[in-house]
Amino acid sequence: NGTPPSTSTFAPREYVHHFDTYTSVQRLERAGGFKRNQSIAIMKGIRSLLEKNMNSARENLVSRSDVENETYLFQAACSELRNEMQNSKKVQMDQLRSERTRIQTEFDLLNQGFLAEMMSLKDELNGMFNDRKMVTRAEQRAMENKIQELNYKITILIQSELKSEIEKLRWTTTRRGLIAIASLACEFFLRFLFLS
Repeated sequence: NGTPPSTSTFAPREYVHHFDTYTSVQRLERAGGFKRNQSIAIMKGIRSLLEKNMNSARENLVSRSDVENETYLFQAACSELRNEMQNSKKVQMDQLRSERTRIQTEFDLLNQGFLAEMMSLKDELNGMFNDRKMVTRAEQRAMENKIQELNYKITILIQSELKSEIEKLRWTTTRRGLIAIASLACEFFLRFLFLS
């Protein structure tokens, strides 16, 4: 019928039944041994407890649309966080690459400078060794020249002494020879005088 429901304060409250109340009352009467009034009272107690728990659940639990909204917001935040992390990682990688390139360039420059310095030191050392070799050769030549000069002086000194000794010996021999010849001549002369 099309009459609107009565809004009287004495009208019975409309219940949303979450279970079959009639079957529950019958089972309590048959199986539980309860009387009809007791079974109805137990059924109403169960119904009020169930309704109270359902109301509490409605108040404390969130609706499906709220869950979907929260899920969407959470996924959007995760996606945004993921994008930020990827961008941050990319920026950090770019910074690390540029830093590595800068360090590599500085290393290459330092290495080139070090190699140039090493080559310069090697050239200086070679020059010092060559100078020392030349000085050593000059000293060796000077020493050889002094030794030759000393040999020459010793040779000249020995030759001059030998010549003077030879001259002395020659004069001595010549004198002795002359004395011997003069003695022989005097002897021949004296013999000749005695014999004649």
